Amino acid sequence: MSNDKAIELCNMGLQCDQAGRMAEALKYYKKAAELGSAKAMYNIGVCYYYGDGVEKDLKTAAAWYERAAEGGDGDGLFSIAYCYLTGTGVERNDRMFDYWYERAGEHFEARYRIAQLILETDPVTKKV
Repeated sequence: MSNDKAIELCNMGLQCDQAGRMAEALKYYKKAAELGSAKAMYNIGVCYYYGDGVEKDLKTAAAWYERAAEGGDGDGLFSIAYCYLTGTGVERNDRMFDYWYERAGEHFEARYRIAQLILETDPVTKKV
């Protein structure tokens, strides 16, 4: 199947998501993710982060954010950097945070959001 099919499936998931049909949205996102859609991978992470259509699971959310980031999704880059900075779903890890921050370099919005996050983080406790 083509990338166009992944985009189509992801968009169908977004339509279900906006209509509040989260379980159905998740099915479309998973199909799109299987075809390589980084945006769908990010959206699956969001579902697990908030418990929308699935049981809330921060570890699974972080894993999907990382897959999305590896696929070049800007929101995924921000989200996995946030996870490593705060220890959300993963062990807090400054080196991994730095890695994802550097990877966000070509995504201005993601890099900007990460920079804001750094400014909001207490330098002693490392809590946002």
